[in-house]
Amino acid sequence: MRNSKNKILVEYRSSNPKENAIASLFVLENKFGIHNIKRLLVVSIPYHYTRSLLSLKTYYPKWIDYTWCPANYQKYQSDNWWQYSESYEYVTNEIKNLVKFVREGQLIDIEIEI
Repeated sequence: MRNSKNKILVEYRSSNPKENAIASLFVLENKFGIHNIKRLLVVSIPYHYTRSLLSLKTYYPKWIDYTWCPANYQKYQSDNWWQYSESYEYVTNEIKNLVKFVREGQLIDIEIEI
């Protein structure tokens, strides 16, 4: 990739996946023009994958595709999260939040491949 350093953008102001999706949309529009974007690489901790993807699919144009890259964090891996009380609590709270946000209309209600 030519000039890849200029194509990595990080949004620092948000405190949750919905805020990150919306704030990043403005960053992408200002840097590239959202109409020029076809695919995004999304880096996130694994337990936020579903909410992050639903946030993007809710607030971003439908033509954009996403490639997810999980951040390496041992306590939040799909094969061991239930073994740690902290990650178990995070995951179960995330499930409750997903249901809540879909019911409130903050997130689109679609089936996603995990």
